Amino acid sequence: MISADKRLHDLLCTVGLLRGRLSSILKTISDLSEHQRGGGRRPPEKLIVLLRQAQDQMTSLLKVSQILVICRENVQSTPASEQVFCVYLEDWAISRTGETLNSVKNFFAELAAFSLDGVCFDPAVARDGIGMINALFDKYELV
Repeated sequence: MISADKRLHDLLCTVGLLRGRLSSILKTISDLSEHQRGGGRRPPEKLIVLLRQAQDQMTSLLKVSQILVICRENVQSTPASEQVFCVYLEDWAISRTGETLNSVKNFFAELAAFSLDGVCFDPAVARDGIGMINALFDKYELV
């Protein structure tokens, strides 16, 4: 059986990797928007919507990172005999993480299908992100 500390560590690492990928995506979208503005045009609504979605996903990942860190600190600092609350906290943190990762996975699927005037994202970014999430779901039987 995998320890709570190990499970929380794995979740936190994956969330960190996904935050890095999303950061790169946000930069790309922002650069595309700036390019549009530089030409005296307003960025297409489709691009603005994608930017908002990416920002929302980043915010969700940041929140779940904080939840996982707090949970992990509690698990590490609480004696085994007093970990009843930690078990509840861990279940809640894992549940929230699963919800967030499902949302991020859906965003990556949308990103893979995104196309605007010849602009599209590298499908490997979405495929790798979805793959990381699926691997974590399989390993820890998340839903």
